[in-house]
Amino acid sequence: MGANIAIVGAGYVGMPLARVFADAGKSVVLVDVNQELVDGINRGESHIGDVPSEVLKILVDTGHVSATSDYDVLKDVDAILIALPTRSHRAFARARSSSSSRRPTRGPRASPCNRFSSAAA
Repeated sequence: MGANIAIVGAGYVGMPLARVFADAGKSVVLVDVNQELVDGINRGESHIGDVPSEVLKILVDTGHVSATSDYDVLKDVDAILIALPTRSHRAFARARSSSSSRRPTRGPRASPCNRFSSAAA
């Protein structure tokens, strides 16, 4: 059975999302770069507490969920969802503050509140 939906990223967002679509009768393929993780999913072994292995095993055995590290499957699905990790707010703030010293400064930015204040006066 070909997958209707591909989810790139089989982590704490991708795996529960796959379960929701599979429970709705869709066929889902999880795409992840970690081959060990992919192999575990295809055996019905969950690494995410929100999707117990007993539930995942049924979804895998019925053909509703599968996993691969081959991104070529993306060309054959109806929808692609991306569920990849992002930097934490703190890491983003650190990166932004360290790069601000290298960035050329620009003039003050107009805010929506004061953009037209001089025209109204």
